[in-house]
Amino acid sequence: MNAKRKKAKKIILAVVLIVVTAIVAAASYFVVKLWIKIPTPTESTEPTGEYVTEIEDDNTVFGTVFDVTDATSLKGFLREWWYQGGDEMIRYNKNVINILLIGEDNDGKVGSRHSDTIMLASINRKTDTITLLSFLRDSYCYFNVNDGDEYYHRINSSYFYGGPQGLMDTISHLYKIKVDKYISIDFASFPKLIDALGGVTVDVTEEEAKFINRTAPSQKHNFPSGPNTKLTGQQALIYSRIRK
Repeated sequence: MNAKRKKAKKIILAVVLIVVTAIVAAASYFVVKLWIKIPTPTESTEPTGEYVTEIEDDNTVFGTVFDVTDATSLKGFLREWWYQGGDEMIRYNKNVINILLIGEDNDGKVGSRHSDTIMLASINRKTDTITLLSFLRDSYCYFNVNDGDEYYHRINSSYFYGGPQGLMDTISHLYKIKVDKYISIDFASFPKLIDALGGVTVDVTEEEAKFINRTAPSQKHNFPSGPNTKLTGQQALIYSRIRK
């Protein structure tokens, strides 16, 4: 019985590592594309609004997607945009799986749980491609979470107030695209994930290493630098949190 359990655990771990490896490999290409126009699996694949009407002299002319005529303030506009078109405006494709990648700032402190990294990985099973799109965490918007709690706040606060589902709903309504699944990682799980992959190799400049050695007491005079520097999970976490 123990042998079967061990085998099952190994299989589960292998599957998790394969998925994580695929995401990390895709992210290394830094492919960032704005994907708004995704057809629905119906007879008509035309989007509800007009997106690109014409191109003249290399200047793209955009048509109106949605025109708020009765909003008396910025908040009014943001709220109207959230509800515009209802669920019918949210585009989806049967060949595409949209996975929200969330990096939260949870370091054990009370009240610390914002989605400071928000990326959408669109996996196209028909073309065997992955498209990554990053969202600015400080984007000011309206969102409705927990079936009635309304806020005008930064987009990463929708995760604080509504959890993963709140952020998924916010992305869906603001960008009119269906989000199927999510993966969330925090400061505790990030190093474990990197170590499970055997570390990560990045280019660390001398300036970055000096900054880390000066600001991170645990790494004083010990943080490596140079091209193709292999970092442990804890080192990768410290490196990823450099702000300057």
